[in-house]
Amino acid sequence: MWIRASEAGRGLGTEVLEAVIRWGFSDWPWQRLSWRCDDRNMASRRVAEKAGLRLEGTLRGQAAEVGPGRRDTSCFALTRSEWAAGADRRAKVAQAHAKTLTKHAETFRKLSK
Repeated sequence: MWIRASEAGRGLGTEVLEAVIRWGFSDWPWQRLSWRCDDRNMASRRVAEKAGLRLEGTLRGQAAEVGPGRRDTSCFALTRSEWAAGADRRAKVAQAHAKTLTKHAETFRKLSK
């Protein structure tokens, strides 16, 4: 997945990856999803981590997909059973976010008066 630099840092990559994961494990019989990225691309690594993928290892000295030279490639993956086990965690995180947003909204209303 490539995100235009002007759109980076807005959570789009994580949102898209989470939607693909949900779709693949809910509507299709996927058993595993893997994600590979340049080891130096911290934004791409962070997208994988935020979506619940686990770092499985690093392929050293891989041929670069773009441009000349070589790179190290980080390999992340998520299995269907890991995704299913994380459903409770995802629900708790969503609930905590909702409480935080409610608290911020209440504070904003008080400050706006």
